[in-house]
Amino acid sequence: TMQGGVVATLIDHGGGAAIRTVLDEPFETPHATTDLNVTYLRPATGDLTAEAEVVRAGTAMGVVAVDVTGDTPVGRKAVATGRVSLHLQRDEG
Repeated sequence: TMQGGVVATLIDHGGGAAIRTVLDEPFETPHATTDLNVTYLRPATGDLTAEAEVVRAGTAMGVVAVDVTGDTPVGRKAVATGRVSLHLQRDEG
Protein backbone atom coordinates (compact mmCIF):
# COMPACT_ATOMS: atom_id res chain seq x y z
CA THR A 1 0.00 0.00 0.00
CA MET A 2 1.23 3.48 -0.93
CA GLN A 3 2.16 5.65 2.07
CA GLY A 4 -0.18 8.67 2.43
CA GLY A 5 2.64 11.19 2.48
CA VAL A 6 3.57 10.19 -1.07
CA VAL A 7 0.04 11.01 -2.23
CA ALA A 8 0.06 14.33 -0.35
CA THR A 9 3.41 15.26 -1.90
CA LEU A 10 2.05 14.46 -5.36
CA ILE A 11 -0.93 16.75 -4.74
CA ASP A 12 1.35 19.53 -3.46
CA HIS A 13 3.75 19.29 -6.39
CA GLY A 14 0.90 18.89 -8.88
CA GLY A 15 -0.65 22.10 -7.57
CA GLY A 16 2.63 23.96 -7.93
CA ALA A 17 3.12 22.70 -11.48
CA ALA A 18 -0.44 23.61 -12.46
CA ILE A 19 -0.22 27.17 -11.12
CA ARG A 20 2.82 27.76 -13.33
CA THR A 21 0.66 27.18 -16.42
CA VAL A 22 -1.28 30.40 -15.78
CA LEU A 23 1.61 32.70 -14.80
CA ASP A 24 3.10 35.21 -17.23
CA GLU A 25 6.60 34.33 -16.03
CA PRO A 26 6.22 30.77 -14.69
CA PHE A 27 9.84 30.15 -13.70
CA GLU A 28 10.51 33.66 -12.39
CA THR A 29 7.45 33.84 -10.11
CA PRO A 30 8.17 32.30 -6.71
CA HIS A 31 5.28 30.49 -5.07
CA ALA A 32 4.82 28.63 -1.80
CA THR A 33 2.10 26.38 -0.45
CA THR A 34 0.11 28.06 2.32
CA ASP A 35 -2.54 25.37 2.77
CA LEU A 36 -2.78 21.74 1.69
CA ASN A 37 -5.91 19.64 2.10
CA VAL A 38 -5.94 15.94 1.22
CA THR A 39 -8.90 13.58 1.33
CA TYR A 40 -7.92 9.93 0.98
CA LEU A 41 -10.55 7.84 -0.80
CA ARG A 42 -9.01 4.36 -0.93
CA PRO A 43 -5.59 2.66 -0.66
CA ALA A 44 -3.30 2.78 -3.68
CA THR A 45 -1.02 -0.13 -4.49
CA GLY A 46 0.83 1.09 -7.57
CA ASP A 47 1.38 3.91 -10.07
CA LEU A 48 -0.31 7.23 -9.34
CA THR A 49 -1.50 9.96 -11.72
CA ALA A 50 -2.44 13.51 -10.71
CA GLU A 51 -4.72 15.80 -12.68
CA ALA A 52 -4.82 19.41 -11.56
CA GLU A 53 -7.08 22.36 -12.37
CA VAL A 54 -6.36 25.94 -11.41
CA VAL A 55 -9.43 27.23 -9.59
CA ARG A 56 -8.11 30.77 -9.20
CA ALA A 57 -4.87 32.62 -9.81
CA GLY A 58 -5.09 36.06 -8.27
CA THR A 59 -2.49 38.71 -7.63
CA ALA A 60 -1.09 37.16 -4.46
CA MET A 61 -2.89 33.81 -4.04
CA GLY A 62 -3.70 30.82 -6.20
CA VAL A 63 -5.90 27.78 -5.58
CA VAL A 64 -5.58 24.45 -7.39
CA ALA A 65 -7.79 21.35 -7.19
CA VAL A 66 -5.98 18.04 -7.70
CA ASP A 67 -7.41 14.54 -8.25
CA VAL A 68 -5.19 11.47 -7.91
CA THR A 69 -5.93 8.10 -9.50
CA GLY A 70 -3.93 4.97 -8.97
CA ASP A 71 -3.72 1.23 -9.12
CA THR A 72 -5.81 -0.36 -6.37
CA PRO A 73 -6.66 -3.97 -5.50
CA VAL A 74 -9.84 -3.58 -7.62
CA GLY A 75 -8.30 -1.75 -10.62
CA ARG A 76 -7.48 1.85 -11.47
CA LYS A 77 -9.58 4.15 -9.27
CA ALA A 78 -9.63 7.58 -7.64
CA VAL A 79 -7.45 7.34 -4.53
CA ALA A 80 -7.39 10.94 -3.27
CA THR A 81 -8.52 14.46 -3.94
CA GLY A 82 -6.95 17.64 -2.67
CA ARG A 83 -6.78 21.40 -2.79
CA VAL A 84 -3.60 23.47 -2.69
CA SER A 85 -3.51 27.19 -1.80
CA LEU A 86 -0.36 28.99 -2.87
CA HIS A 87 1.13 32.40 -2.16
CA LEU A 88 2.27 33.98 -5.43
CA GLN A 89 5.09 36.52 -5.27
CA ARG A 90 4.33 38.53 -8.40
CA ASP A 91 6.28 41.66 -9.28
CA GLU A 92 4.10 44.73 -9.07
CA GLY A 93 5.69 46.42 -12.11
